[in-house]
Amino acid sequence: MQTIPFSDDGSPHITPNLPRKASVSPVLNNSDKRMHGSAIKGNDTSLVICTSSRPFAETVRVETKKSDALYNSKFEKSRSRMSTQSPYLSLGKTHGFPADSSIDPKSSTNHSDFKVRNSSTGGKIPLHGARRMVYPSRVLIDDFVVTGDKFKVSKSEIANYKAICGLAKPRSSNLDALYFGGVRCTYWALGESMKPGGKVNKFVVAVFCYHLFYQPDGHPNVSKHHYFCSNISDSLLNDHDEVVVDMMVKAFERSARARPLFQSDMLYFPTFYEDHWFVFVVNIKDKKFVFLDSYFSEVHAYQQYVREKMILEFKFWWDKFAKRDMKFKDYGVIYPSVPKQSLENEYVSLPYFVDSRIYTMMFLEHWTSLRSCLFSVFSRDDIANIRIKLANEMMFNPTNLGNKTLVISYDMSEDGGSE
Repeated sequence: MQTIPFSDDGSPHITPNLPRKASVSPVLNNSDKRMHGSAIKGNDTSLVICTSSRPFAETVRVETKKSDALYNSKFEKSRSRMSTQSPYLSLGKTHGFPADSSIDPKSSTNHSDFKVRNSSTGGKIPLHGARRMVYPSRVLIDDFVVTGDKFKVSKSEIANYKAICGLAKPRSSNLDALYFGGVRCTYWALGESMKPGGKVNKFVVAVFCYHLFYQPDGHPNVSKHHYFCSNISDSLLNDHDEVVVDMMVKAFERSARARPLFQSDMLYFPTFYEDHWFVFVVNIKDKKFVFLDSYFSEVHAYQQYVREKMILEFKFWWDKFAKRDMKFKDYGVIYPSVPKQSLENEYVSLPYFVDSRIYTMMFLEHWTSLRSCLFSVFSRDDIANIRIKLANEMMFNPTNLGNKTLVISYDMSEDGGSE
């Protein structure tokens, strides 16, 4: 090595004493060649020869692919083991209830009889077990935000609505405004029910259930939902020895023809009791008895009575006609958070129950599971516009065979102009 004492910047520079000409490749003699050959064969590890190299990024990419392939292979093995289990066993464990609670015990011995459409879950098993009920955020509850602008109505809808209310007069009151599946509703019933502050007639609620049935996805074989008329709910509030049996038989058998009840998800019972409407739901999919009430809570004496009575009578009639053990004794009772009527008229006799009909119709249409949050759908300030919307939707449903011409050709001047 040669050392130069100092450079211009005061730092020493050390330069190696390199040969004038470096050899490009070493020349191996015979003994070296033998050592080289034995090293390649693995007989001698004293000599390491680098035959190739690759960049660091390429190395990372290759190792990543190997890791992904190893993980996927393990995942596929675990999935194949799950798929080989009985579909009844996996369905029961996932939902947290006995596997035979919603299927035919006779078919449990023959898995080939099982079809996807026969499952109340539609063949889709929740990834994280049984679903839980949604509790809305405080900012969505009416006490915190009142918008009233969720339902926009057009001028034509308002004109149709005024025509429907105007046609509730004697000269046209007996004509059919709505006609679905053999159920009729006259202009008098529709107009008096849907007008501002009107008390919705039972026939209107019954026709509304048929209106939901005739939606594109409303058939029970698609929606897995059954809607019962309020006269069936009346029977559930009476002792079974006072009920007309033929009426109950017809209701259960007619619904079962569309889709077997035990293979459905929801059974809806709109209920009118003591001038107040609410909805009783048998949630087969989640094993719950559900009560949707726009005014009374679960601790009120009103709901305490109807809850005990309706559940008891429903079990009786189910065992009598459906004759399938659904283990209803294991069902829980829930009261989901739903939009409520104003409490300002609590001590006024009947008017504060008027809008419960509209709330009930909205519950029937929009509450479809424990995950439904109706506060994001409507509030109490939307009720006026909802009356207009529902009247138009039922009237101009393509399957409505009622006389729509009277609404389209209605002359506002006959009523002295706009209301």
